[in-house]
Amino acid sequence: MISFISSWAQQIIFAVIIGVIIQMLIPEGKNKKYIKVVIGIYVLFTVISPVVGKNIDIDLSKYNIDINKNTNKVETNTQENINEIYVSNLKQDITVKLKNRGYECTLVELKTNENYEVENIKVSNVYKIEEDDDAVNKIVINEIQIGSDSTKKQKEKDISNNEKIELKKYLSETYDVKETNISIN
Repeated sequence: MISFISSWAQQIIFAVIIGVIIQMLIPEGKNKKYIKVVIGIYVLFTVISPVVGKNIDIDLSKYNIDINKNTNKVETNTQENINEIYVSNLKQDITVKLKNRGYECTLVELKTNENYEVENIKVSNVYKIEEDDDAVNKIVINEIQIGSDSTKKQKEKDISNNEKIELKKYLSETYDVKETNISIN
C-alpha cells in the first residue's frame, strides 16, 4: 500500500514538473491559455488515476433512470417536428404552384404516411384569378391620399368542374397521389 502511494506521488510530482517546464518554454500568445488547459487536464488525470484505475461498481437500478424511454421521446418529438415542417412546406408548394397556374386558394390540408408520402390533398376555396381591366388608371380617393391607382386589381371567379378535374390531374401527377384522394372545393 505504501509503495502504491509512493509511486502515485512520484507521478503527480513528475506531471507538475513537466507542466511547469512546458509553460516556461511556450511563448506568450493566444495559444498559451489552451496549452495551460491541456497541462491542467494532464495533471488532473494524474491525480485521479488511482480512483479511475480501480473498478467502480455503481448500481444504476436504484436511481430509476430509463435512458431508452427518454431517447424514444426525443426521437418521437424529432420525427413529429420533421413531419410538421414537411407538411407545411408541401402546403406552401401547392399554394404557389396553383397561383402560378392562375388559381388562388385559402386552405390546403394534407395527410402523409410515415414514409412522408402524400396520401390525401384537400384544397378549399379555389378561385380563378383574373385581372380587372376596368381598374386601370382610375382615380382613387381615400381619407388620407388622393392619387391614381395604376395597378391592375384582381377579381376572383369560381372555377368550373372541368377546371377542378384539370387541377386534380395536375396535383395527382405532381405529388404522385391518386385523383380520388384529392378534393377541391
